[in-house]
Amino acid sequence: MKKIRNWFIGDYLAKTDNVFERAKIELTYSFCAFFFIMGVLYYGNLIANNLWYHFYVVTFAVISLGVVPFILKYKQNVLWAAGWYVGQQFVVGFCENMIEEGKLSAMGALFSINTIMFCFFVFGTRKGFLAALPFMIFFTYAVINQSAGGRLVFFHTPPEEKVQDQPIVTLVPFFLSLYVIWKFITTRSAAEKQIEMQRMLLETKNKETTDSIKYAKRLQEAILPPLSFIKQYLPEHFVLYKPKDIVAGDFYWFYVTPKEDTIYIAAADCTGHGVPGAMVSVVCSNALNRTVKEFGISEPGKILDKVRELVIETFEKSESEVKDGMDIALLQIKKCEQSTIEVQYSGANNPLWYIEKNELKEVKADKQPIGTYAEQKPFTTHKLSLHKGASLYVFTDGFADQFGGPKGKKYKYKQLEEKLLANTDKGLDEQKHSLEKNFNEWKGNLEQIDDVLVIGIKV
Repeated sequence: MKKIRNWFIGDYLAKTDNVFERAKIELTYSFCAFFFIMGVLYYGNLIANNLWYHFYVVTFAVISLGVVPFILKYKQNVLWAAGWYVGQQFVVGFCENMIEEGKLSAMGALFSINTIMFCFFVFGTRKGFLAALPFMIFFTYAVINQSAGGRLVFFHTPPEEKVQDQPIVTLVPFFLSLYVIWKFITTRSAAEKQIEMQRMLLETKNKETTDSIKYAKRLQEAILPPLSFIKQYLPEHFVLYKPKDIVAGDFYWFYVTPKEDTIYIAAADCTGHGVPGAMVSVVCSNALNRTVKEFGISEPGKILDKVRELVIETFEKSESEVKDGMDIALLQIKKCEQSTIEVQYSGANNPLWYIEKNELKEVKADKQPIGTYAEQKPFTTHKLSLHKGASLYVFTDGFADQFGGPKGKKYKYKQLEEKLLANTDKGLDEQKHSLEKNFNEWKGNLEQIDDVLVIGIKV
């Protein structure tokens, strides 16, 4: 028997780890095999007692039940197999009840209850109810007919064709019902154990991944200049930096020439965020460092030209096409004792804003990224002479693109302009806290959609 079972459903069981699916397969096969054997054995009793009406019904049942294992083997679809089984059970039950002139026997009632339980176990609550509905209607009819004294009869059977209830046979559907209940309880228990094991495995994998990302955060922090170091050269500044995830695609870059007379600071936004963005940020930060240290380039526009060349060169080594890169706003500030400060700026998609005499002005960036681009052109260097006390702002798009507010809309650059102008008389630390509070209030309970980086400098 075990070899026959394995031949029919062994391959199907091997294909799934779902304990409920396996239980449905085993239950459907077991019921069909049991009723098939029971029907074959019942032939002798039917022939000996000349119960030919029942003989024809049982013949139909045996042939129909014999199809089910082949559905499980070749179609490997337990719902089709179970549907076939339930369908033949209804036909057989209906015919047997008609032969018995609508009599509600104990065995018939238990078989109906047994099939209803099978439907709910295999098909679930909603589909199980639909599959069991014909049996419920049929059972209700039998109860009403019994109460009416058997007057609701559509078919009259010769007395010799009727079968008397046999207590031993009546126990069969009772024990089958117990088997369904036992199968449900054991399957539920196995499923709970499987879910618990999967939860523990998922927690372990999640912890390993989180630990790896946290370590990556430490590595990324190594490329970010310490804020205390920036403060040595730019006493009045702030860096509002809010990664969306543990690690970020946005980063800030800072460099002071060996003579300490020229300062470079940049706000960069690499492709993506999280781990992919962080990996790109390492490439781009390294390209900036190489450009000013190894190649000695000092003009912001030419720095970005070289950085683009180095980034493209790095990604060209990949066998697959990589179009990652960054948007950036790069400032060069020359230290001097005069009343005006010389500032140079170059940008890839990210502009420079500066406030002088309570007026906010924008220096537009070149509309091209650092990376592969169809219409590449040299980056422009913009030169500015600003009075001392002017404020400079460079940023990525995360702040302005954040959804929130009463209508769940984007914050937008216009509102950011107004906020910076309103805070222009405040100290830089106070401006940072005001911006951060405003961002959090705007975001509310919504998810942060991107990394946020805003740098403010008072020259």
